[in-house]
Amino acid sequence: MNSDTFPIRILSGKTGVPSATIRAWERRYNILPAHRTASGHRYYNDDDALYVQQLLARMEQGKTISKAIREVDAWLAQGQVLKARVESTHNQQWQHIIDAMLEAVSQFDSFALDQVNAGNNARQGLPKSISLVSIYVIKWGLDCIIR
Repeated sequence: MNSDTFPIRILSGKTGVPSATIRAWERRYNILPAHRTASGHRYYNDDDALYVQQLLARMEQGKTISKAIREVDAWLAQGQVLKARVESTHNQQWQHIIDAMLEAVSQFDSFALDQVNAGNNARQGLPKSISLVSIYVIKWGLDCIIR
């Protein structure tokens, strides 16, 4: 199996939930759908361990397993929505920076390129190492064209 996955006994060890309970939850509540090998062995990943830990935290607060499942599912759904919003915003910000860099290059304007890079570093948009490499490569290309 994949190195990012592990058998039920490891999930049990990571969470403190007996393997039999994990199998029962899978059967009764249709949660933790295990990845299975050809021989039928269940394999899980770190997301599954987080899910079980979140269930346990809610159950320790006195909630039933059914209520804990509903809350964790809602928590995960909200997390996915927030993640999508962050990625969308982040991608839009990067696209703006990339567009500005391309515009500066198309105008052979190394000063504008420096300004875009300075603004990017202040906003921490593109990773600095990528931004610096891009700037140096583009400036080198501009210098070659101008000469």
